[in-house]
Amino acid sequence: MLADGLAQYLMWKRWSRWLLIKGSHPDDELLAAAYRASAKKFGAKIVEERVFEDMGGGRRSDSGSVQTQRQMPVLTQSAPAYDVLIAADESEVFAGYLPYRTFDPRPVAGSGGLVPTNWDSAHEQWARSNCKTDSCRPFAA
Repeated sequence: MLADGLAQYLMWKRWSRWLLIKGSHPDDELLAAAYRASAKKFGAKIVEERVFEDMGGGRRSDSGSVQTQRQMPVLTQSAPAYDVLIAADESEVFAGYLPYRTFDPRPVAGSGGLVPTNWDSAHEQWARSNCKTDSCRPFAA
């Protein structure tokens, strides 16, 4: 459902050409499959898929994070023309290093950058200020 919501938004922005980068873990492949299905459902085109191979190591140490962020421009170099990069990184290995580090200046969505969520505080605020009856409030104010 979150992949569908993100796909709808990206198509509303007219970002229909996606570069999909997925991690090398099984959960990353499942998330990539959800993005593929959403792309097909809403008419987006995945121009290319790439894999970020997780080599392990200490990403939290200085040398590990620097090494990972330096790989991002190389990972995204020579890609076909795309409007948005979609990261499928359920394991949280590389997607956080993608925004502002891609070879071409493009928006990042998915597991990094523009991230789909199931609820936003703006919806809660709107419901409270515009709802005149108690029946539409999820909890007492």
